[in-house]
Amino acid sequence: MGSRSVKVEIAGLQLQLRTDADDVRVSSVLSLVRERVDQVREAQSSLSLERALLMAAITLAEEVVRTRDERDASRRAHASLRRDVDEGLQQALLLLDAPDDGVPR
Repeated sequence: MGSRSVKVEIAGLQLQLRTDADDVRVSSVLSLVRERVDQVREAQSSLSLERALLMAAITLAEEVVRTRDERDASRRAHASLRRDVDEGLQQALLLLDAPDDGVPR
């Protein structure tokens, strides 16, 4: 899908966005942003709209960073586990290839 222009509204502000995401993705992203802005405004009702939007952006960005860190840690653990499995398989293959001379090992 090519880039297209989408008119959206968040917290009473109209925005024109360029995106290549489909309508379902755009709707999902907007719902998440609206939800976060509402949470910030409920928790800190004295904040201006601009500050509430900024706080929402910061909390969403923090979630992205935390999720990336967790993904990276998971990838490292997966790579380590894969190395361990590969080493175990190599050892098993060596045992299978060992001569069977009747001598217990």
